[in-house]
Formats: sequence, structure tokens, C-alpha cells
Amino acid sequence: MAWDFNYFACQGRLTKDPERVTTKSGKEMVRFSIANNRGQDICNFINCIAFGKVAEFLATNMRKGSAGIFAGSLKIDKYTDKNGVEKQYPVLTVDTANFTSAPKRDDSAPDEPVSGDVPF
Repeated sequence: MAWDFNYFACQGRLTKDPERVTTKSGKEMVRFSIANNRGQDICNFINCIAFGKVAEFLATNMRKGSAGIFAGSLKIDKYTDKNGVEKQYPVLTVDTANFTSAPKRDDSAPDEPVSGDVPF
């Protein structure tokens, strides 16, 4: 059977800090989700995972509110809810991640630590 092309890319903001996880096979990964705003009152929330250097980059450099472009392959995961109904949801396995902006910050926070004498 031939393989079909499976590549998905989108821009969005992390909805929470990336969560470091170790898989059953011992691989390090991060789990996170992004909010992709499609316009007025329309937002997609996309579950994502990443492995290796991409996971390390995300865990080290991105946090809730970080904006980026995320690309990789899309798969459909399944689970059975408490009523015995099988549910499906998409998961993006990220193999490329780039910043588009830093997370919004509290403007009341100083740009630099304040210490010592203030020269005025």
C-alpha cells in the first residue's frame, strides 16, 4: 500500500507550559496543546507531542502564552469514555517548532532586577 502525504502546520499559542513525560519505552517527550485562532470567536485547540531535540527546545524555551509555528504529522488517537463510548481526537506529532513571539508578560514587572542604590 502506498503512503499518503501527512503534514500539518499551524500557528498558535501554548495553552499551558509543556509537560515533560517519559514513555513506557523510556523515551523523553513533551505534551502540550496550542490554541489556533481562526477568527472572531473561532478557536481550535490542538493536542501536541514532541520528542528528542524538539521536545527539549519546547520544554526549555516555550511556556504558556508562547506563540509559534508548529509542524509535523497528524494522527487520530482513541479512548473509551466512562460510558463505554469510543472517542477520537487528533494529535500533532511536532517535528518542527519556531517562535513567532514570546509569551505576554506582566508589564508591571521591571525589565531588570532592581538592587543597590538608585541614582536619582
